Amino acid sequence: VICIPGPCAAITALVSSGIDSSRFAFYGFIPKVSKVRNDMLKEISESTMTSIIYESPKRILKLLSDLRAVCGMDRKISISRELTKKYEQNLCFKLSDAIDYFSNIKPIGEFTIIVSPNDGIKNKEEGKQEINFLRRELVELIKAGLSHSSASNYLAKKHKQPKNKIYKLIMYDKEN
Repeated sequence: VICIPGPCAAITALVSSGIDSSRFAFYGFIPKVSKVRNDMLKEISESTMTSIIYESPKRILKLLSDLRAVCGMDRKISISRELTKKYEQNLCFKLSDAIDYFSNIKPIGEFTIIVSPNDGIKNKEEGKQEINFLRRELVELIKAGLSHSSASNYLAKKHKQPKNKIYKLIMYDKEN
């Protein structure tokens, strides 16, 4: 889809995304303050409307990681940059794939992120993938030299999860 833009990058990105545009909420730039940020990200995660967010190239990876933590790895998003310019780009991903992409490609330009609505159904497979992802991270940190407790504490803060839940990911393996 090629969208002929008007004066608003948010609407141009929304129309180009292919994500449901019948109802949406515009959030602009997400605040850096953790309490306000976490509340807003939770609202986006639970919203049954499409969400539109702006982000700078310096903070795009942090935002995508935070979105993955609250929305899950398989939430569909569209990322647009440099709209109406020579290097315009519109990309559609699952959140996990977007993080992989921007970990390998230097982010350039201002970004407009379209997050698909929460369909209200928590996918069991998505939950299993998230647990496996956390378990792999925990094992890697322990192999790198951190204690089980320190690695669990670090991941709990990083992914905004209870420490004991992460700590038990390996305990479960030891029992089986």
